[in-house]
Amino acid sequence: MIGSVSEAGQLTPWLRRWERTVKLRQDVMSSMFDLDGALRAGQWELATHACRALLTHSALLALALRDVYVPAFVRREREWRLAIDALADVAPEHAERAWQLYLTPTRTDAEARAHGSRVLHFVGWCDGSGETALADALRAWADSAHAFRQTCTTLGVPTTADWYLVGPEAQGDWYSEVLAFLDKDKDA
Repeated sequence: MIGSVSEAGQLTPWLRRWERTVKLRQDVMSSMFDLDGALRAGQWELATHACRALLTHSALLALALRDVYVPAFVRREREWRLAIDALADVAPEHAERAWQLYLTPTRTDAEARAHGSRVLHFVGWCDGSGETALADALRAWADSAHAFRQTCTTLGVPTTADWYLVGPEAQGDWYSEVLAFLDKDKDA
């Protein structure tokens, strides 16, 4: 009994860290959609904003994957400052690169596209995949969310209510939909 309580005590922080990485992967994916949409629409100011959000979420993901916790803030600028300071302790060369990317101004559509490409390269380092495509970010989020939900269900641990992950009856459906979307998009 004592061993079970001790193991459960260690399980809770582990599940919270995993849940945080799932949320951060979703934030990275959402920011990549924002960047893609801004670039397709030729809105370089919006692309710059999306790049900054993507840098922040990616840095936080890189830290979370390395078990470094940075508290979440409503103001992204505050979250960015804490993330970049923590990243400097873990990977100084990447923190310097991220800071340069964050401060890079873009004044034209061509500059925004080139800058977006450099930011996506940084994202590939952050999530450990080396991949920078939107489909890869979508799959990484879906796979991590699916595995997290399955693990929690197996352990009998309730998960946080999420707009896309409602009820156990929808567990398989949403994941199948995402995979079907990725397959359809790959064929197009």
